[in-house]
Amino acid sequence: MKEDKKLLMAIYALLGLGVIFYIMLAFVVEYYVAKESIKLLIIIGATIILLFMSFVTLKLEVTIGYYKCNNCNHEYKGTCKQTFLAMHIGMTRYLKCPKCLTWSWSKKNFKK
Repeated sequence: MKEDKKLLMAIYALLGLGVIFYIMLAFVVEYYVAKESIKLLIIIGATIILLFMSFVTLKLEVTIGYYKCNNCNHEYKGTCKQTFLAMHIGMTRYLKCPKCLTWSWSKKNFKK
């Protein structure tokens, strides 16, 4: 639905802000924190938070919406592994249809 697409876009925006914050934090820590052990702890903590945000975004990407095969029009949801490893441009991914086993570029759909 429209709410699902808005939620997914909001999550992507949040993840983008998280990446920007991570890069800025790395620069600040490098130039303003003197102790190496403190630097390491801050960077490890920020990395864990960024990875957690990435996995939550991936899980939502899999849960929200569905893909439609261009060959047989079968509607399906990709797995986390397929979604993570698939070539993609925006929300269009190169996936294998579980019904006809054909590889095609499938766009994410939100309405049934």
